Amino acid sequence: MGLSTLLPCQEGREWHMALQFYLGPSGSGKTYRLYHKIIEEAEKNPNNQYMILVPEQFTMSTQKEIVRMHPKKGILNIDVLSFGRLAFRIFEETGLRETIVLDDIGKSMILRKIASEKEGELKVLGKNLKRLGYIEEVKSIVAEFLQYNIGEKELERLKKGAGTRELLRCKLCDIEILYDRFKEYLKENYTTSEEMLSLASDALPKSEKIKDSVIALDGFTGFTPVQNKLLRQLIAQCRQVIVAITLGAGENPYEADGEQKLFALSKKTIFSLERLSIEAGIQRDRAKDLYLNKSPVKRFEGKEGLAFLEENLFRYQSKIFEKDPEDIRLFTAFNPMEELRQVCIEMKRLIREKGYRYRDFAIMCGDMEVYAPYAKRMFQKYNIPSFLDQNRKILLNPVIEFLRAGIGIVTKDYSYESVFHFARAGFWTMDKESIDLAENFVLSKGIRGSKAWSKKFRKPKKGYSKKEMEAINKFREEILSMLKPLSSLKEKKGEGTVEEMTKSLYEFLCQTKVQELLAKYEGQFAHEGNKEKEKEFHQIYKEIIDLFDKMVELLGKEKMNLKE
Repeated sequence: MGLSTLLPCQEGREWHMALQFYLGPSGSGKTYRLYHKIIEEAEKNPNNQYMILVPEQFTMSTQKEIVRMHPKKGILNIDVLSFGRLAFRIFEETGLRETIVLDDIGKSMILRKIASEKEGELKVLGKNLKRLGYIEEVKSIVAEFLQYNIGEKELERLKKGAGTRELLRCKLCDIEILYDRFKEYLKENYTTSEEMLSLASDALPKSEKIKDSVIALDGFTGFTPVQNKLLRQLIAQCRQVIVAITLGAGENPYEADGEQKLFALSKKTIFSLERLSIEAGIQRDRAKDLYLNKSPVKRFEGKEGLAFLEENLFRYQSKIFEKDPEDIRLFTAFNPMEELRQVCIEMKRLIREKGYRYRDFAIMCGDMEVYAPYAKRMFQKYNIPSFLDQNRKILLNPVIEFLRAGIGIVTKDYSYESVFHFARAGFWTMDKESIDLAENFVLSKGIRGSKAWSKKFRKPKKGYSKKEMEAINKFREEILSMLKPLSSLKEKKGEGTVEEMTKSLYEFLCQTKVQELLAKYEGQFAHEGNKEKEKEFHQIYKEIIDLFDKMVELLGKEKMNLKE
């Protein structure tokens, strides 16, 4: 029985052009043809709505491309959206009750709270949840469960599938406890980005803007169950849904392949979307699908080596390229630094001899953490402007170290190490000589403990002048003054609510004038032309305050101590 016979087509929906696929190899022009069609139709029908759905990270570049291609350089009736932004559009129009959408940090905070509550019930995970990074792993599992609609039945099957592997079964039981409590906690007050699409699917039939609109999807390799739920509604409600899917030349898009085949996922996506179309009661005509299978593809015309690679890479056929490829070059190097040095030399040669520009180059690597430090050094050495697509960890920023060092003084009761770690963290205006002087004095006298630091340091008989003792005591007074907001928590035995702790940390940042110092560093980096550092120091304070707001909002009345 074919897919088309599973369900009858809805009557009275003749205007539907339904589901259409743009198929073809990478570089065949699927995206260009799709965007060109949308622009052409949008110009002819200014009162109709057109939406292009792309992954979140491609929305800006897609908007720029559409504007560049549009003859009038404007897209009044074309929207470029991600699935998340489409969900918000539906909520705005249908008046769905607004709930707080948790981001990854919010999920981690709530899971941390739940883990503390359920620690006694967790046989395997309980003792590990306070380890650095462990909550992040649990959060990733919970997010996957939400994204793929994993419920009680699915978890039960997983536990049964564990068989005699007792450790795996116990881990699944622990995850089930956390997952159930997490969903219960969210039920009334919050939602997650994964659940938003499910809510949007339920609200979509009430949307008048979505009805009769044309939706195009580009840049996706497949869809999750919650995305499929929304797509089913889009296929049912919209005038047309067009999906661009990568498929090799000569491949039959409607014939299933084994999982090991290169385009198995693409065919699975086609099959899944066709099923959704039939479930929505919309008959589709495969003859209207556009299959761009010209060889070589448009992108590699005149580039025989790359065209051959595109047609044969990861395929099972054993073809050999007999010529010497002019558009592919291989070389070996002893280490990553030498690799990048050779890349920089070749870039300079192409710019000098062939008229290339820096923006014409992209460098891809297998491990960004390994290559990034060498890349910065080599690009600087060869005077090559560059951008590294790399997220910097917030923990590596000096202001975070300064904040942790301040807390460390209080939790370690003014130990020598904690005090001077704080003093040298880079966010104190006191000069280096005064810090060195104070450090030598504290070491020589063995001073430690909040009680000793609260009293004025007395001048010893030998070794220190009156002026030096004034500088040392000034250092002591400034330390006490800056740490006053945190020291008040020490009086409560280092415990309090999350709201109290967060308020103290905020007052500590204000007391130490961190925002002003960050602005000073930002200006310094701007003057040096270090755009990466300038941007980082511009953003970091807002990130910290946003984190404090989330902590108070999600865990305000929960008990915690300074170490946590």
